[in-house]
Amino acid sequence: MINFFKGLFSTPKIIDNISSGLDKVILTDQERTDHFLKYLDLTMPMNTSRRFIAIAITLNWVAYLWLVVALMFLGNDKLEAVVSFGNVYIMPPFSLITAFYFWKRIKK
Repeated sequence: MINFFKGLFSTPKIIDNISSGLDKVILTDQERTDHFLKYLDLTMPMNTSRRFIAIAITLNWVAYLWLVVALMFLGNDKLEAVVSFGNVYIMPPFSLITAFYFWKRIKK
């Protein structure tokens, strides 16, 4: 029985597969840089979409802030409802996208 397990793990092909798998998991700095450059090259067509999403969310946030400021100056009684709407529907997506954008920079 021991010879069976010994033969199972001592085959040269298994050892070669394990070593090549470990080589693919552990990246050198050059390989990491190459993968990052390849990622940037492959995601280049999405830059326009990213900019559109960023501009749309920023304009949404700015419009909301103008509404809140206008309601504050007018002394409208709907201010509390608008602020609670912003806390639930506007602030979380904006915060999430902003955090995702800066996460890579903070991680370094």
